[in-house]
Amino acid sequence: MEDTKKEIMLDKYPRPISIKGTKEIINQMENCICKIYKNGGGKGTGFFCKIIYNNNNIPVMMTNNHVIDEKYIKENNNIKLTLNDDNINKTIILDKNRKIYTNKEYDITIIEIICEIDKINNFMNLDEKIFNEESEILYNNHSIYIPQYLNGDKVVVSYGIIKIIDEFNIYHYCCTESGSSGSPIINLINNKIIGIHKEGSNHFQFNKGTYLKYPIIGFINKFNNKVEITLDINNKDINKEIYFLDNTDYIEYKTNIKYFHDNLKELNEDNTELYINNIKYKYKKYFIPEKKGKYKIKLIFKINIKDCSFMFAGCKNIIDINFNNFNTSNVVNMRYMFSGCENIKKLDFSSVDTKNVKNMEGMFGQYDNEANIDLSTINFLKMPEKKIYLEGCKSLEKLNLSLFDTKSVNNMSHMFYGCFQLKELNLSSFDTINVNNMMNMFNTCSQLKELNLSSFDTINVNNMMGMFSGCFQLKELNLSSFNTKNVSNMIGMFLCCKQLEELNLSSFDTKNVNNMMAMFGYCSGLKELNLSSFDTKNNNNMMMMFYGCSQLKELNLSSFDTKNVNNMMMMFSDCSALKELNLSSFDTKNVDNMMMMFDGCSALKKLNLSSFNTKNVNKIKGIFNDCDINNFNLSPFSKFKIGEMIEPSNSDISDF
Repeated sequence: MEDTKKEIMLDKYPRPISIKGTKEIINQMENCICKIYKNGGGKGTGFFCKIIYNNNNIPVMMTNNHVIDEKYIKENNNIKLTLNDDNINKTIILDKNRKIYTNKEYDITIIEIICEIDKINNFMNLDEKIFNEESEILYNNHSIYIPQYLNGDKVVVSYGIIKIIDEFNIYHYCCTESGSSGSPIINLINNKIIGIHKEGSNHFQFNKGTYLKYPIIGFINKFNNKVEITLDINNKDINKEIYFLDNTDYIEYKTNIKYFHDNLKELNEDNTELYINNIKYKYKKYFIPEKKGKYKIKLIFKINIKDCSFMFAGCKNIIDINFNNFNTSNVVNMRYMFSGCENIKKLDFSSVDTKNVKNMEGMFGQYDNEANIDLSTINFLKMPEKKIYLEGCKSLEKLNLSLFDTKSVNNMSHMFYGCFQLKELNLSSFDTINVNNMMNMFNTCSQLKELNLSSFDTINVNNMMGMFSGCFQLKELNLSSFNTKNVSNMIGMFLCCKQLEELNLSSFDTKNVNNMMAMFGYCSGLKELNLSSFDTKNNNNMMMMFYGCSQLKELNLSSFDTKNVNNMMMMFSDCSALKELNLSSFDTKNVDNMMMMFDGCSALKKLNLSSFNTKNVNKIKGIFNDCDINNFNLSPFSKFKIGEMIEPSNSDISDF
């Protein structure tokens, strides 16, 4: 090879070894490319770069597995390197404190660089595009270059193109010389690394390199996929099994399908390391403490975890969880992940990647395996073998979800159910465009005083049952962005929101709602309620709809279409401030139950029931209990006895 400055024709492709004008590129990479000398002979090439993970830069050296393999690492304690044309010599000590990842299949070795020890400070950058879903297609026919040591002596640059990328390999036309195994394959457009050269061709076809996408994910998962847990052990816990992972071994049933719930069954001593107070133990989901106090649990996962459902469920002793190095980029399920973590007071998710999570049902909420069963379809011969009830995160006071990516989530039901101590909740970053279920989402968040959901897109939500039920302290609720056109269930949506004085529901589209039972039940602070936009033509249940709205002095329901309603039991019960109620537009021909409908409406002076048809009414007891019936025209109720209609009812409300 006489002149390395000229293009050399091999087959029909021009394959230059070096080109004039590459000096600037070489200078930029000064001391980033190294020659590797192995103990006992043999050499190769390596390079220094940084892997970005959780907003941290991890400095590493990369080369091929066939240059530095597992056998060499086990049998030797160092690697000798030369940088910058033999002017700088380095020795990398292969001790247990250094993260080392090697994989024969990928033909790659990644060694952590500890800058303060190794005195290496020049690093190239990875091309983040390799992590795109369609990156393999993106790089086809892309221009690249490979810096390498010509004949093992001087750094030169070879230019070429990528022919094709498969899941693991880059096939390229870029000439390489002997000893160039381990050289970086660099994107000519942005000077960032996309692969590592590993193999030349003897037949002038494709050269071959490792595509870095999956090896880097493997490195991250092995060394940065860990969770750190703090447990508080009391005297009563000593010498007992204390779980720090899923303490809910049971069978869960939905309809007729039996689910064996053990989302961590794939974890074992080969792929999970367990440390208790910095001492390594054989992996288990629990340990037996010998004394009280705080215990630090560290779990290092060497596999991708895709399902975090019930991950810490039922672990009552957990008081803190550190997710700073937990890789959740592949997780799709976080269902009831923290249910039953009764003693956690704060959780920081600022480093948690949730972009692929689809299910956040009950994530911080309480769980009841019997209550969650669809009784209309279940085979009653297969009820749960074990009753499981888990409290929500009832001690949780602070929850940082500011960086939560929820664009893939379709289920947020029960998400914060039972978070009794949560006083504030910023959900401004939530993308809810794909969510279809918000049932009991904030149920019994009894300390929340305000909740701004103006950023919520609810166009695909079909269930809002109990969504704000039990939010006793809630004084402000912004629902201006809500689109409810697909919602069919609003049972108990605002039940027991005692402090709400006003509620703007002008944007609500209720044409598809079939059940409004107890929707505003016991909203005892409500002073006004404008429901003029409500379309109730498909509603069949208005039982307890305004029960206990004791501050409401007027209520205009002239727009209500009640032709399909069959239950009006306790609809206005204990609306003790109402003085006038015009129900002349009500069509009650299909109503079966009017028990206690106006019970406790002691201030009611005018009640227009002129349109009432009671021919199908079978339950009437206590309809006018504690009312002055002398003010009412009761002609539509002529078939019933007065005594029955004013008699106090001791019903246990079994018609719920």
